[in-house]
Amino acid sequence: MKRNIVVLFFMLISFSIFALDLKPVKGKLSKVEPVYVSKIQTAAQDSNGNEIKLEGLVFYFEISKIRKDNSKFALDELRDFMIDGESYAQITKDKIGGMIEPDSTIMESYKLIEAEPDTKYIVKNKKNGLIMKTIIYGAELPKEGIVIVTVKVGWGKLENNNTEAGNTEIEDFTFAFNLKDL
Repeated sequence: MKRNIVVLFFMLISFSIFALDLKPVKGKLSKVEPVYVSKIQTAAQDSNGNEIKLEGLVFYFEISKIRKDNSKFALDELRDFMIDGESYAQITKDKIGGMIEPDSTIMESYKLIEAEPDTKYIVKNKKNGLIMKTIIYGAELPKEGIVIVTVKVGWGKLENNNTEAGNTEIEDFTFAFNLKDL
């Protein structure tokens, strides 16, 4: 029990220390708020079986619907971000000779909190929100530089027996921060 409290305490500190103060952006259809951004490190094997070190960023975006209608959620998958105007995917390709597939998960906020209990301290709408968690791995990140990330989300009218979204309107939500702040 004591160990769990200590681990929880350090998780709380990490969520609060490394949380950027990025303001939510409101569009016509949605509000998107980056509730957590952090650097990550991992390792993988290249095609020759050699271990390569990877870095990247993990993003948690909370997405809220503005209009209360029966439209269906839609998004363009977040696959890249810019550092000082250069694509991180391209930097990765140039430095390690390949691309790494991003890992994205979209879930209702209460399900995220069940899966990752420490996120209850960063999620605002704990019952009805949507959270997009995206991890983008690649080459070593610079110590500083302006990161620009654009999330593209929207809502579409339900068609075909209310199972598919059609006439989807996608809005861009852009956020900027300096890597040295992470």
